Amino acid sequence: GVFVHPERISDGVWNLPVDVEIRNDGFAAANINVECVARDMAGQEVARMSGDISVPARRTDTLNLTKKVLSPALWDTESPNLYTLTTTLSCSGRVIDESKVRFGFRTIRFDAREGFFLNDRPVKIKGVCCHQDHAGVGIAVPDRLNSWRISRLKEFGVNAYRASHNPPTEAVLNACDTLGMLVMD
Repeated sequence: GVFVHPERISDGVWNLPVDVEIRNDGFAAANINVECVARDMAGQEVARMSGDISVPARRTDTLNLTKKVLSPALWDTESPNLYTLTTTLSCSGRVIDESKVRFGFRTIRFDAREGFFLNDRPVKIKGVCCHQDHAGVGIAVPDRLNSWRISRLKEFGVNAYRASHNPPTEAVLNACDTLGMLVMD
């Protein structure tokens, strides 16, 4: 798996740490080259990093990469700026796997006296508690219906989605990321 977790260093300067977990199901050690490329919503490259790792047979290991990014567009409920990290694994010069992960640059904090802060800006959480099911289709909710539901909630002034009873599906989380909805899971 690929885990991206941006960290603000100072105003406008961010670290972009990426943890790439690699599982070797083979019977011999594998020398893997990992390349990660982060792009903004317009497709412009904002960071490129790479590294090599030797993963023993029948084992899993993690390669940690990091790169500084200057002045990224922040994700928030009004402007849900998302980036895409494409991770490519190669062995002996041959691509063996590739994945894409969407992520955003943002900071969050809670203050006992002042409440919730998103990117150092106070934000009132206006949330709803939603069941995964939907009238007429039950739990077999099409992805586009999840997106429609989140967009309707945004129109009503909702900025936070709390999943009830079950973890939200990937489609719900993607809709929340894309449309600027906080998630309380």
